[in-house]
Amino acid sequence: MCRLMCFASTTPSGATGVLGDAAFDEFVDLSRLHGDGWGYAVSDSPGEVAVYRSPRAARDDDHLAALRGDRSHAGLVHLRWASLGLPVREENTHPFVAHPRGPIAFAHNGSVAEHDEIEPLLDVEQRALRRGDTDSELYFLLLLQSLTHHPDLADALRATVATIRTFAPVASLNAIVLTDDELCVVHSHTGMPMPTDDLEESCGAPENIPPAHLDRYFDLSWSERPGGVVAAHSGLPGEWETLPPDSILRVRRSDLTTTVSAL
Repeated sequence: MCRLMCFASTTPSGATGVLGDAAFDEFVDLSRLHGDGWGYAVSDSPGEVAVYRSPRAARDDDHLAALRGDRSHAGLVHLRWASLGLPVREENTHPFVAHPRGPIAFAHNGSVAEHDEIEPLLDVEQRALRRGDTDSELYFLLLLQSLTHHPDLADALRATVATIRTFAPVASLNAIVLTDDELCVVHSHTGMPMPTDDLEESCGAPENIPPAHLDRYFDLSWSERPGGVVAAHSGLPGEWETLPPDSILRVRRSDLTTTVSAL
């Protein structure tokens, strides 16, 4: 269970330029809870993506300054809170990146308890790409496989989610995908209960639980800003619109044309 944030801009703005310093700092501070690793992918030129992943908490990592000072046109950030007993190591840290037809970066929030059902669906090529233990990486590899049959990214995401739902009807499949052309946000967490017990155990006193974690933990919201488009988990300051259930937010990077459609 993790926190996600992404942005896209037609000018070199970076995460802080689009999200704003205050909201960025509040997002990073969530790593006091979501502290089992963090990573980001940022992109400027076609065919290029800079990636950083670490098993450390973002707020304790000296490399955070590089993200704070970054002025890329698009990117995503992931703060990990390990679930399903999966180990904390770099190979299990998001984002996952591949280059099937240009770079594609992927980050996931949630868990798929039935993730053992995914690997048998993968062909030899996708299985060979696996480096870690997570359900999230398997989700990504299944997406890569779907792209061979559905060249349109949104269609590939729909096919991937539909496949996982056949054996995991209750799972959070929230995800962000960044390519040369677009930024896509999947909002799908059918039936997932709030992780109340885990939050209370980890945070202690109720006042230590971050905003929106007890009532909108899996909700993703988005906002059009003067500097671009940003999406993130609910609870950050500012004006936001919650994405509809089982939807895809699609942002075309060339002009920031934005659409929200059903999965």
